[in-house]
Amino acid sequence: MKQLVPYLNFNGQCHDALHFYQSCFGGAEVSIQTFADAKVDDMPQQSKDKVMHGEFKSDGLFFMASDGQVGGDFAMGNNIHLNVQLDSVDEQTVLFEKLSENGSVIMPLQHTFWDARFGMLTDKFGIQWMLNVMKSH
Repeated sequence: MKQLVPYLNFNGQCHDALHFYQSCFGGAEVSIQTFADAKVDDMPQQSKDKVMHGEFKSDGLFFMASDGQVGGDFAMGNNIHLNVQLDSVDEQTVLFEKLSENGSVIMPLQHTFWDARFGMLTDKFGIQWMLNVMKSH
């Protein structure tokens, strides 16, 4: 089954943003993983405490968040990605190929340390996509 999940980037303010939204939507569940928690190799010291991945859940609301890619370009308007959770590698491959036609691949499909096959692209309309299949599928 496909699931579309907004993925928001906050350019160094993710921790504050998630806790702000938590206070707005009382009882929200927030989880945060820093780059240091992920033990990413060759991580600049100033990035270690930045949020690599966060999740926000509250009464039918769910989104993922990050401080963005280390060294990546941040501009208001390019800080939202559409993350599609997929069940099969075959489905992911077909969708990735279709979405990337006349667009640009940011990260080719590959296996990741979070036990998934993952890739990122920008489609021909400028929409940023993340496609994820957990290895257990």
